[in-house]
Amino acid sequence: MKNPLQWLKRRSASTEDAHEYDGVLSYAGEFHALLIGFAAGFASSALGQPMILAGLFVVALGIKGVDLGKRFAGRGVRSELKREPWYGIGGGLIGWAAGAVATGVALVPSLV
Repeated sequence: MKNPLQWLKRRSASTEDAHEYDGVLSYAGEFHALLIGFAAGFASSALGQPMILAGLFVVALGIKGVDLGKRFAGRGVRSELKREPWYGIGGGLIGWAAGAVATGVALVPSLV
Protein backbone atom coordinates (compact mmCIF):
# COMPACT_ATOMS: atom_id res chain seq x y z
CA MET A 1 0.00 0.00 0.00
CA LYS A 2 1.74 3.11 -1.22
CA ASN A 3 -0.45 5.80 0.30
CA PRO A 4 -2.75 4.98 3.25
CA LEU A 5 -4.67 8.26 2.84
CA GLN A 6 -5.53 7.38 -0.75
CA TRP A 7 -6.75 3.94 0.39
CA LEU A 8 -8.94 5.56 3.06
CA LYS A 9 -10.26 8.17 0.62
CA ARG A 10 -11.37 5.44 -1.79
CA ARG A 11 -13.19 3.58 1.00
CA SER A 12 -15.07 6.72 2.00
CA ALA A 13 -16.34 7.55 -1.50
CA SER A 14 -20.13 7.60 -1.76
CA THR A 15 -20.18 5.82 -5.15
CA GLU A 16 -17.88 3.71 -7.27
CA ASP A 17 -17.89 6.47 -9.88
CA ALA A 18 -16.14 8.88 -7.49
CA HIS A 19 -12.68 7.58 -8.46
CA GLU A 20 -10.92 5.41 -11.03
CA TYR A 21 -10.56 2.31 -8.82
CA ASP A 22 -13.36 -0.22 -9.31
CA GLY A 23 -12.63 -3.37 -7.39
CA VAL A 24 -13.06 -5.03 -4.02
CA LEU A 25 -14.16 -2.56 -1.34
CA SER A 26 -13.98 0.31 -3.77
CA TYR A 27 -16.45 2.58 -1.96
CA ALA A 28 -18.15 3.10 1.39
CA GLY A 29 -21.29 1.06 0.60
CA GLU A 30 -19.28 -2.13 0.05
CA PHE A 31 -17.21 -1.55 3.16
CA HIS A 32 -20.29 -0.83 5.30
CA ALA A 33 -22.16 -3.90 4.04
CA LEU A 34 -19.13 -6.07 4.82
CA LEU A 35 -18.85 -4.67 8.36
CA ILE A 36 -22.59 -5.01 9.01
CA GLY A 37 -22.45 -8.60 7.80
CA PHE A 38 -19.37 -9.38 9.87
CA ALA A 39 -20.95 -7.96 13.03
CA ALA A 40 -24.18 -9.90 12.50
CA GLY A 41 -22.33 -13.12 11.75
CA PHE A 42 -20.02 -12.75 14.76
CA ALA A 43 -22.95 -12.01 17.08
CA SER A 44 -24.94 -14.91 15.63
CA SER A 45 -22.15 -17.37 16.29
CA ALA A 46 -20.97 -16.00 19.62
CA LEU A 47 -24.48 -15.81 21.05
CA GLY A 48 -25.65 -19.09 19.54
CA GLN A 49 -28.50 -17.33 17.72
CA PRO A 50 -28.57 -18.47 14.07
CA MET A 51 -31.64 -16.31 13.44
CA ILE A 52 -29.42 -13.21 13.50
CA LEU A 53 -27.46 -14.50 10.52
CA ALA A 54 -30.65 -15.72 8.84
CA GLY A 55 -32.16 -12.24 9.27
CA LEU A 56 -29.10 -10.71 7.62
CA PHE A 57 -29.49 -13.03 4.62
CA VAL A 58 -33.20 -12.24 4.33
CA VAL A 59 -32.58 -8.48 4.38
CA ALA A 60 -29.62 -8.69 1.98
CA LEU A 61 -31.61 -10.74 -0.51
CA GLY A 62 -34.49 -8.30 -0.35
CA ILE A 63 -37.15 -10.59 1.06
CA LYS A 64 -40.02 -8.46 2.37
CA GLY A 65 -41.53 -8.54 5.83
CA VAL A 66 -38.44 -8.40 8.04
CA ASP A 67 -38.50 -5.96 10.92
CA LEU A 68 -35.05 -4.84 12.07
CA GLY A 69 -36.52 -3.19 15.13
CA LYS A 70 -36.23 0.36 16.40
CA ARG A 71 -32.51 0.06 17.14
CA PHE A 72 -31.58 0.00 13.44
CA ALA A 73 -34.37 2.21 12.10
CA GLY A 74 -33.03 5.14 10.08
CA ARG A 75 -29.40 4.01 10.24
CA GLY A 76 -29.13 2.82 6.65
CA VAL A 77 -28.53 -0.83 7.56
CA ARG A 78 -31.21 -2.09 5.22
CA SER A 79 -30.17 0.19 2.34
CA GLU A 80 -26.48 -0.76 2.64
CA LEU A 81 -27.33 -4.46 2.58
CA LYS A 82 -29.78 -4.09 -0.31
CA ARG A 83 -27.24 -2.08 -2.33
CA GLU A 84 -24.36 -4.54 -1.71
CA PRO A 85 -25.95 -7.86 -0.67
CA TRP A 86 -23.00 -10.13 -1.49
CA TYR A 87 -20.61 -8.11 0.66
CA GLY A 88 -23.10 -8.36 3.54
CA ILE A 89 -23.57 -12.09 3.10
CA GLY A 90 -19.83 -12.69 2.73
CA GLY A 91 -19.13 -10.60 5.81
CA GLY A 92 -21.79 -12.55 7.68
CA LEU A 93 -20.17 -15.88 6.86
CA ILE A 94 -16.69 -14.60 7.77
CA GLY A 95 -18.05 -13.12 11.01
CA TRP A 96 -19.85 -16.36 11.85
CA ALA A 97 -16.62 -18.34 11.47
CA ALA A 98 -14.64 -15.73 13.45
CA GLY A 99 -17.23 -15.79 16.24
CA ALA A 100 -17.08 -19.57 16.40
CA VAL A 101 -13.28 -19.54 16.62
CA ALA A 102 -13.29 -16.73 19.21
CA THR A 103 -15.81 -18.47 21.46
CA GLY A 104 -14.63 -22.05 20.86
CA VAL A 105 -17.91 -23.14 19.29
CA ALA A 106 -17.67 -25.99 16.78
CA LEU A 107 -18.16 -24.74 13.21
CA VAL A 108 -19.86 -28.00 12.26
CA PRO A 109 -21.92 -29.83 14.88
CA SER A 110 -20.64 -33.25 15.87
CA LEU A 111 -22.59 -36.16 14.48
CA VAL A 112 -21.43 -38.48 17.24
